[in-house]
Amino acid sequence: MILALDIGGTKTSAALIGPNLKIVEKRSISTQSPNWAMFARALRELIGTWQFDRVAVATTGRIVEGVLQPLNTEMISFWNALPITDELTKLFSQPVFVVNDAAAAAWGEFQCMQTSDGPLVHSILYLTISTGVGSGLIVNDRLVSSANGLASHAGHCQHSLPGLGVYHCSCGRTNCIETIASGTAIAHRATVACGETLSTIEVFARYYTHSECARVIDQAAHAISDLIVNMNATMGIDRAVLGGGVGLLDLFRERVRFYMLKNPTVFRAEITTAALGSDSGLVGVAQLSNKDEAG
Repeated sequence: MILALDIGGTKTSAALIGPNLKIVEKRSISTQSPNWAMFARALRELIGTWQFDRVAVATTGRIVEGVLQPLNTEMISFWNALPITDELTKLFSQPVFVVNDAAAAAWGEFQCMQTSDGPLVHSILYLTISTGVGSGLIVNDRLVSSANGLASHAGHCQHSLPGLGVYHCSCGRTNCIETIASGTAIAHRATVACGETLSTIEVFARYYTHSECARVIDQAAHAISDLIVNMNATMGIDRAVLGGGVGLLDLFRERVRFYMLKNPTVFRAEITTAALGSDSGLVGVAQLSNKDEAG
């Protein structure tokens, strides 16, 4: 049995994965905690009496030689320079495999496509649009990775639109797509524009009745559409898959498609939502750990 963990900026999910790589049981807790020791204790309590022989971890952030070096240093307070592989090995006393969460989700969605009845797909871009904006890239049936852990951090590509304004990212750049299109950014920008505190879901609920909320959502969708087009021009993807709390919303997907259609046909890509829903990362990291185990 595999213990799969999906550690996001807001929520951490844990699942027990059987030999058929299907989820047997799933639980979740908040990721937010004052420090690593308290989060590790909550994680250990969450797992309880589950029995497993290895751990597969999909985590937000950039991973370099088993150490977390996140670009967004504000998302999780205790994350920077955390030796996550060593810490989790000590916590569970089992071998630990760690990969970026969006990369894991991309692999899970890609493998799901291989067993579907649709046309064969070889290259996809997966975008998780939630607390932040993460990405995973499969090109010619291979997961794209790099030694510096930066590969596919497309949420930190910059975006510019007339009248957009300047948004500072904790990575040190301005107008990263994450500062425009993430759920966090959508809520913040709409709150400022409307003069009242709004959650991401409240912003989407006002899309058809409040012009400022519609403008914020459309700018986010436009940014994501342009990112997909640029990645298609760079890597030649067959399909873009949207996941995460924002990415899975039908309204957001349709607005991304709307802006996609403004581009010449050759640059467009098919846009779908994650077939595995919120389980993409859990399933994908279990599959990748199996692949790593097999060598």
